[in-house]
This record gives sequence, C-alpha cells and structure tokens, in this order.
Amino acid sequence: MDLRELSLKELLSLDVVEITAGDANTFYRGSWTVGYRYLFQQMKGYMVGRNSVSPESLLRNNGGPYAIVQDEMTQELHVIEATYSPTDRLSLLVGIPFIVQSTSHQRIPGPNAFVGEKFDVTTDGLSDVSLKLAYTFFQGDTHQLVGFAGISLPTGSIDETGTTPRGFDAPLPYTMQ
Repeated sequence: MDLRELSLKELLSLDVVEITAGDANTFYRGSWTVGYRYLFQQMKGYMVGRNSVSPESLLRNNGGPYAIVQDEMTQELHVIEATYSPTDRLSLLVGIPFIVQSTSHQRIPGPNAFVGEKFDVTTDGLSDVSLKLAYTFFQGDTHQLVGFAGISLPTGSIDETGTTPRGFDAPLPYTMQ
C-alpha cells in the first residue's frame, strides 16, 4: 500500500506496528529492513551480601582481597541490523555491532610507574557479527509460532592492549576485548 495515496482520516485509522530487524514475522516476501539500535549500560558499585561497600574497602591494603578493583564500567553498543525475507515465512537477519567501553580502576599503592593508584582503560571496535534465520511455522489471527537459528561470527578483537599495572600495551582482560 502506498501511504501517500491515503487521506489524513485513513492514515489516522491505521494500526501501526513497530518493526525492528529482529521481528521477522512482520516481513513479507522480497522486503528489506535496515535498522539501528543504541544501547548504553553503566555498572558501578559493589555489594557484599545485601550491603553496599566501597571499592576502596576491597583493596588489599584496606583489608580486602584484591590488588585492583573497577570503580565503574560503561558500555555503548551501536548495532546496524538488516533483514531480507525471500519468502513470507523465511527471513535472513544480520547484526553488525560496534562497541565502545571504558573502565576506571583503583589499585593498591606500589612502586610500578606505569600507572597511578587510579587508571582508566578504553577500547572500541567491531564486535561479533550475528547471522540468523527466522522461520514462521504458524501464523494465525492472534498467535504465531516462529523459530530462530543463528550463529555468531568471531569478528571482534581478542588482542586489545592498554596501559595497566602490567605495563604499556599489556593484554587487557576478557571484559575489555
């Protein structure tokens, strides 16, 4: 249907359905959909049982078990998604994510000159690309059955480095890859 040919009254009476590239059941044969998603996540604070504790209290020099603790971690995820439906029942989906993340840390005082007692680590880059198939087994008026299968391609970096207490260009932990 060409929406330009509808009157204002007809446009306002339409049921509008939000479509994202992951909703394969809403697509029709030969259709393409391209979308963008942005997600932001920030993690901060520590709990021991039900009690909030400061990062400093977890450091070894303050009686805690750790030499380094994170103060805060932020992640931004930008995802370009595309879907193509070769039939009314089958859709092919691809997701291409780009991640920007940073962490701030505290460490026990020491002679290491590479970083101070507080230091930050930042990484960014392409993450693992996902390929999925969605197949609509049943489509009724109020119910539908859709099956998904997919694979994640290991396109993200696993050799990120940064300045840490281990030195310049030291391998970063898994969470920063």
